[in-house]
Amino acid sequence: MKQINKNFAFDKDMGLCSDVLSFPNKGIADKFYNVSAKDKIESQFSIEDLTTVIDKNNASTLRTALGNIAEIVDVFGFSTYSSGTLVEYVIFATADYKVYYYNLHDINRTLKNLNSINLTSRPTFETFINDGVNNLLISSKTDEMWVWNGIDNPYEVLDAPKILSLAVGLDRVFVITLDNLYSVYYSDTFDPTEWTMSSDEEKYISFSDNMGKVLKVVSLDNYIFVIREFGIVKIASTNNGNSFKMSKMYFSSGKIFENTICSNGDFIMFASSSGIFKFDGINCKRIYDEIYKNFDINDDSVANSFDGQYFLLVSHENQKFILIIDIYKDIINEIFCDPNIQGIFSLILNKRYFGVLTTNQNSANLPYILSKNDINLANCRNFLYRTIKLKLEPNAKIKTLRRINLLSKTDVKLKVITDLGTYEFDIDGSDYYINKKLSILFNDLCLEFSGNDGADISNLSIDYSYIGGE
Repeated sequence: MKQINKNFAFDKDMGLCSDVLSFPNKGIADKFYNVSAKDKIESQFSIEDLTTVIDKNNASTLRTALGNIAEIVDVFGFSTYSSGTLVEYVIFATADYKVYYYNLHDINRTLKNLNSINLTSRPTFETFINDGVNNLLISSKTDEMWVWNGIDNPYEVLDAPKILSLAVGLDRVFVITLDNLYSVYYSDTFDPTEWTMSSDEEKYISFSDNMGKVLKVVSLDNYIFVIREFGIVKIASTNNGNSFKMSKMYFSSGKIFENTICSNGDFIMFASSSGIFKFDGINCKRIYDEIYKNFDINDDSVANSFDGQYFLLVSHENQKFILIIDIYKDIINEIFCDPNIQGIFSLILNKRYFGVLTTNQNSANLPYILSKNDINLANCRNFLYRTIKLKLEPNAKIKTLRRINLLSKTDVKLKVITDLGTYEFDIDGSDYYINKKLSILFNDLCLEFSGNDGADISNLSIDYSYIGGE
């Protein structure tokens, strides 16, 4: 019998193990958050102050103003033109149903209230072009629609329905209302502010099949898609836009969760009790199903899409997580964790941003931007990465972990978790290769890394030995 020395290199996919989540690439991670895990462990997003990102020179004043209003529940970008000059607004919706705006091009930049708008429930925002002018459409499930061109005072559309969801397409606005969850209403052609019905005209489409309630309307590929509790219906324009044709495109075996539905322009993404799906207008593909073993995805989950990624806010064991899924590669790029998350938003102006809404807001705890550019590791959230149990040389009775080799640019804590005990070590960040000598007996083991200053860990391998042979 002799001692056999071996090396195991973590040089392939360090993403989530296929035994944990069912997707094509087979990783070795059991759990991770606030890092990306592919061929290395690295922080993908740093936290940037929203006020600094949108207006660095006036950030302190804006931060104070935002801290003095009610909790922010949504952030939206709206651009228009005044006398041929671009004007960009950041729109804020608050928990007391008020709407504020901040003009990024105003010399005397101040946070202002659209005080002519009186709402009784949380608003939603959409933009549309009418007579060559970009307009902001403000609606809610209990209030009349409001329209604002960014220059004049907003005006109320008294004959419009009270809106739960809306989509602009086929030269109309299509909406869902609280009063009738089995129909879709639509505006006049080329005039999304005109909803008056004549005696011989019905401006709605009703559904009486077994697909359930209407959840959301989405515009994709010059069609309107109606997402329902158990399926998707396509609305196409016929007869020069004077009539419509309905086609059932997808039947779902599980209930679709309303607030997880969103589109990135190429796909409609959503989560249901059967998994996470993407729909390209013709086919619906399930990306994940076994993910429900790890996270609670239900009617409380919300989602958004940004730059080819699907951001799904979920919970697990009293923690909040954002699953960041690459829409085109069907893989989880990162799992972001922050116990104060209460929502997510995308802010699309001349530049594009993705951000997080937090609870218990004040001037020191406002919505923030997740930035992928020039990542500052000091501004990254606490991270954790843990491998699956590694069963190396299963026929050997006892093995010895001799050394851990890695390159880590930040200080991290390392746990070696074996069936015989748990061992903790501090690893100092360095630009040089680190060889941590050990002598730990194990049958199976996993490694866990955590830290407070972001992660940049690569070239990870372990040296181990066992007794075997003649």
